Amino acid sequence: MVPMRDRHRMAYAEDADVIAQLEPADREQILENWVRDLAPIDEQIACADEIAARFETGMFQVQYGPVGAEFCSDAMLEKIAAAAQAKNRRIHMHLQETKYQRAWADAAYPGGILTHLDRLGLDHLLPLTIGIGVQRQLAAVGSLPSLGGGPGPARRSLACGSSRPG
Repeated sequence: MVPMRDRHRMAYAEDADVIAQLEPADREQILENWVRDLAPIDEQIACADEIAARFETGMFQVQYGPVGAEFCSDAMLEKIAAAAQAKNRRIHMHLQETKYQRAWADAAYPGGILTHLDRLGLDHLLPLTIGIGVQRQLAAVGSLPSLGGGPGPARRSLACGSSRPG
């Protein structure tokens, strides 16, 4: 998976807004040592494609890796979806792994993050395995077939000899 992002490097907010909240000395340190220009979207996609051209085999496939909806603009997600469709490349993206990401998504996409991703063309390209509180959205969207929602197979795992955590 080749990680990709084009916004929100420090928090679930615009970088300039986060930097403005810092003490002047901290701001200087962050700007000097941490904040760098992000590669343009097309360059990031081309980089992933180049890595794939060099290293893919029948047993290993490179995937586009938008880091998360909160870190990728709609333009980036749309371009990744188009590239994945054109090149038959998989996409790996984490979704709402924490309550903070869930709160951000609820505020950013009041109609539901899954509905939003569906509108961007990611409906059949994006298998998701993590998602805090997306169950209601699954029922509403219904077009993310690769998202195997629902509870994990705990009883079946225990019956096969797995132990309970803790």
